[in-house]
Amino acid sequence: MSQAKSCSDSAGLGSATVPFCTISAAAAVVEPGQTVMVEPGQYNESVTITRSGTADAPITFQGVPNEAGRPVYVMARATDTSALALDGVQHVVIKGFSAGTGSADAIGVNSSSDVILDSDFAATLSAVPAVHVSGGSSDVAVTRSALEGDRGPAVEVDGGSTGTVLASDQMTDYNAGGVGISLQGATGTDVVGNTVVTDCGSGIDLESGATGTTLENNIVETGSYASLSTSPIAFSACKTPAAATGLTVSADSVDGTSAQYNLIDPVSGGTPYTWSGTTYADPAVFQAATGEGAHDLAVDPDLGERDPAYLLGFGPTAGSPAIDAADAAAPGETSTDSFGMPRTDDPAVSNSGTGAGYYDLGADEYQGPLPSPVAATITTGILSATVTHTAPKFTWTTNGSDTRPIVYDFGDSSPEVASAASSVTHSYLRASTFRISYLGFDIDSNSEHTVGAGYVPVAPDRVLDTRHAVGVSTTTPVAAKSDAVVTLPTLDGITGKEMTAVVANVTVTQPTAAGVLTVYPDGIDLPTASNLNFTKGETVANLVTTFVKDGVIRLHNGSAGAVHMVVDLEGFYGPGGNGYKTITPVRVLDTRSGKGASAAGALSAHGTLKLNLSGELPTGATAAVVNLTATQPTRAGFLTAFPAGESVPTSSSLNFSAGQTVPNLVVVPVVNGVADIYNGSTGPVQVVADLDGYYGTAASGATLAFVPTAPERIEDTRINGAANYGGIKAHGTGGFLPIGSLYATLAAAVVNVTVTQPTAAGVLTVYPGGAALPTASNLNFSKGETVPNLVSVGGSSAKGINVYNGSSGTVQLVADEEGYFVVTQ
Repeated sequence: MSQAKSCSDSAGLGSATVPFCTISAAAAVVEPGQTVMVEPGQYNESVTITRSGTADAPITFQGVPNEAGRPVYVMARATDTSALALDGVQHVVIKGFSAGTGSADAIGVNSSSDVILDSDFAATLSAVPAVHVSGGSSDVAVTRSALEGDRGPAVEVDGGSTGTVLASDQMTDYNAGGVGISLQGATGTDVVGNTVVTDCGSGIDLESGATGTTLENNIVETGSYASLSTSPIAFSACKTPAAATGLTVSADSVDGTSAQYNLIDPVSGGTPYTWSGTTYADPAVFQAATGEGAHDLAVDPDLGERDPAYLLGFGPTAGSPAIDAADAAAPGETSTDSFGMPRTDDPAVSNSGTGAGYYDLGADEYQGPLPSPVAATITTGILSATVTHTAPKFTWTTNGSDTRPIVYDFGDSSPEVASAASSVTHSYLRASTFRISYLGFDIDSNSEHTVGAGYVPVAPDRVLDTRHAVGVSTTTPVAAKSDAVVTLPTLDGITGKEMTAVVANVTVTQPTAAGVLTVYPDGIDLPTASNLNFTKGETVANLVTTFVKDGVIRLHNGSAGAVHMVVDLEGFYGPGGNGYKTITPVRVLDTRSGKGASAAGALSAHGTLKLNLSGELPTGATAAVVNLTATQPTRAGFLTAFPAGESVPTSSSLNFSAGQTVPNLVVVPVVNGVADIYNGSTGPVQVVADLDGYYGTAASGATLAFVPTAPERIEDTRINGAANYGGIKAHGTGGFLPIGSLYATLAAAVVNVTVTQPTAAGVLTVYPGGAALPTASNLNFSKGETVPNLVSVGGSSAKGINVYNGSSGTVQLVADEEGYFVVTQ
C-alpha cells in the first residue's frame, strides 16, 4: 500500500514496485496468510474488511510505524461511516493504524471473531464509540492502543460479544459526560492494565448483564484538569462530581465479575465505586462489603505526558504509586506496555504487585534511565544494504528488550520497513547512491551510501546488426549524426529495465566517412565522450560498458557519413550478479614466445586454443577480464573468446586486417578457469592476452560492485588545463583521477582510453596509481593512429590511475569514464 506515483488500483499487483493506492483495493483481494503493508500517509476512504484469514494463516493489515508509532491515517470519506469496519470476518489483525471519523465509530468490529486491534489509534467527533465491538463478536482483542471518545465512550462492547480483551490501552474522553470504557451486556471481558482518563466523566461502566468481567491493573482518572502539558498533570475536583464515577458495575453485571489491583483517583469528588447500585467511597469499605477491591489504591497516580506527539500518552512519573504495583498474572495482561517497552523493576520502589512483581498499573511502564543507543552501522553489498544496530541496554531489571520497531527508509521509493530486529537487509533493483535513513530508539539518522551491482555473463547475444535488420526494421545503415536505438532483451530472467548496465562488444563496419561512435543511455543528452573511432571503410570493434535507463540504449554515429553497427551483448550488471576482483595486469598468453600455449607459434586459420587461467584464477571465478590482442595476422579476420567446451558463437571479440595489431578488452566466462579463443580468419595470427581481473563469488575474493555513470570525459591532454596537457612524453608516465563516489570507497574504474596523434608507434599501459609498471599493455598504436580500448583498472581518488607511454614519441590521451567499482563493506 502506497501513495507513491507508481501505485495503481487497476493493475491489481499490490507489489513493492506497483503497490495499491488504496487500502480498500488491497482488502478486496488479500488472501489468508498475507500481510497488507501500508506506508505512512493519509488515506481518505472508508475501508470495509470482509475477507477472512484462518487460525494458522491470519490476514494482517500493518501500518508502517514512524517514531510516534501510528503514522497511517485512515479518515472516513463520509462523516457517518466508519474509517475501518470489520464485518463478519475471522482471524484478522489490524496494527499500526490511526482511524478517524465524524458521527460514526472510527473502528467497528461486527459479527466477527479472532480479531486483533493492536497499536492503533481511533477517535471520533461525536457521542459514539471510537472502537465499537458488536453483533455477537467473539475473541476480539484491543491492545496497546490509544482510543479517544467525544462525549461517547472510548470503547464500547455490546451484548452478545464474548471473550473481549481490552489491555494496555489509553482510553480518554476529553468532553464532560464522556465514558472511558462501556460494556453493555458483553460477557467474559478482560479489562486489564488500561489507563482511563475522562474529563469529569465516568471511567469504566458495566451495564445490562456484562457478567464475568475481569477488572485489574487499571488506572482510572476522572478529575478535571487545567493543562495536559505539566508533569505530573494536576487533576482537581469536578464541578459536577456525580457523573465522575470511577467504576460502575450494575446489579445484573456483578455475577462472575472481579475487580482488584486498580487505582482510582478520588480527586474528582465522584464516587470511586458503584457496585450493584451501592456506592463506596474508598477501597477498604468496598472490599469489606463486596470482597472485591483487593490491592486497590485511592491515590493520585501522578500521571505525566508520556509522549508529546500524542496527548493520550499518559504514563506514571517518578515516585508514582502505580509503579511496580500490578498483578502480572492478570488474564489478558501484556508483557510490554502500550509503547512496546518491557516491564521494568524500579529499584527505588518496593514491589507490591504479584507475578513478576514489578509490572506497573495502567497502560505505560515507568522506565529507568536509558543510555544513548549505539548508532546503527550501514554496510553495503552487491545490490544490498544492511543496517545493524544495538538496542539501548536497560539499567534496571526488565522482562525483555525494547520491542519498539525502528523504521527504515532505504531511499529507493520502496515501502519503508519497520522492524525490531537487530539487523535489516534491503535488496535493490539497480545500482546507485541512496539516502538511507532510520528512525527509532530516539535516534534519527540519514546518510548517503553507494550500492553497486554484480555482473552476470551471458552467451553472446546479437541485439543489433543493421546489415541484416537485427534489432531494426531495415538494412539501411545509420545515417550521419543519427542514433540507432536498442531495446534490451530479457536475459537470464532479468528484463532490460532491471539492468543497471550492459557490457557489449560494439562493431562499426562499412563507414562512408571517418568519425566516432558513442554508446549512451536513452533519456539523457548526447555526452561528449566516445567509445570507438573509425576511418572510412574501416571495421572497428570495442568493448563497451554503458549505463542503462529504462531498458534502452542508444548508439550515435558521430561521422559525416552512414555506418553499419553491430552489438553483441556479453553480460549485464543487475540482480543475481557476481562481484569483481581487480588485479595488477599480468600477461597470461603470448603465442609469439609460447607463454600460456603448448608451444610458440601463431594460432592457425580457423583454429582454437585453450586460454588456461586456472593457475591465475581462484575457485569460484566465473568470468575473466582479459585484454586480448591480435598481432601479425596474415589475413583479415577476427578473434572470438568464449567459454571452454562450448560451440563457437557467431559474435566476435575483435576484428583485424592483415598486418594490423588490434587490442580489445574481453569479458569471457570461464569453465574451471579455462576459456577458448577462436581465429576467424583464413590465415594464422599471433595472440596476446593480459589478465586484468575476474568476476566470481565472494569466497573467491570478488567483492567489488559496479556503479555506472553517464559517459563523462575526465581527461583530454589536448585541452589546456588538463592534468597531462600537451600529451604524455616518450616512455613517460601520466595520470588522472577517476570520478569517485562521495559515499563509498572507490576501488577501480571502467574507462574508455583513446590514444591519438602519436608521433611514433608503441604501446600504452594503464595501471593503478602507486603500483609498479606491469609488463602487460592495453593499447597498441602506429604513428598517427587513433586507437580506443576499454580498460578496467584499479584506482582511487587518492592515488589515481597511471598511464605509461611505451613509445619513442609523444601521445595525446583521451579518457572517458563509464563507471566505477566500490568496495562492499
